[in-house]
Amino acid sequence: MVECVRRTGHVVVGWMLVATAGWGVGCTRTVDGAGHPADFAAGVQQPIALSDLLIEPQRFPPDYPAVVLDPKSVEETIRHIDGIGPGAVVEPPQCAPPPPSAAPHDAVAARGVDATTSDSLVVVLTRAGDELAQRRDQLGDCASVTATAGELVTTVSAELVPSPPVDADDTLAVDQTVSEAQGATRRLLVLVAQIDDVRVTAAWIGAGESSSPDTEALHTLFSDAVLRVRRGVQ
Repeated sequence: MVECVRRTGHVVVGWMLVATAGWGVGCTRTVDGAGHPADFAAGVQQPIALSDLLIEPQRFPPDYPAVVLDPKSVEETIRHIDGIGPGAVVEPPQCAPPPPSAAPHDAVAARGVDATTSDSLVVVLTRAGDELAQRRDQLGDCASVTATAGELVTTVSAELVPSPPVDADDTLAVDQTVSEAQGATRRLLVLVAQIDDVRVTAAWIGAGESSSPDTEALHTLFSDAVLRVRRGVQ
């Protein structure tokens, strides 16, 4: 159906303000169905919400029943993967990872836990403001990092390893050990991919330095999570 109307005013679409004051008489075509004006404004398409790109919990391996995390748990999970607690002083200072992105707009996550071993698999999506190569260079230069938060002293050891092939703009993989002075130690295998401005992180987290990563489950989950994002941003 085509109708002609006179319009005056302003249209606000997403985070952009499009001035349309003084429009004259014009014709608009009405199409049956739900409209989505936020998707099209001055040729700008809004970014897809990260929550819509996150792999569903039911797609986790059966041994790791998963849930989507609340915003507070998302931040805690990112810090758990990095091994750096809030307010910690990092030495060398240039080895400090970027602070966690704000959830849920710029960070979302899902986590599954193996009830038998207490090992976990985590998928985190974040909006990245820099190239993944910068993080790779930082990890390559920071084989050992110390983080001090009050009386808690943590040492993070990292080794870059080959990453599995996925359809992404860039990838990295790092084998990490996080040791606290009080004796708690965990081992992590972390896989990261970047697609446009979305960074996909999948991590296996095990208790104890001698834990063996569940590489098959991690690689499958990582590939599925990357594919979900790739399809979503196309």
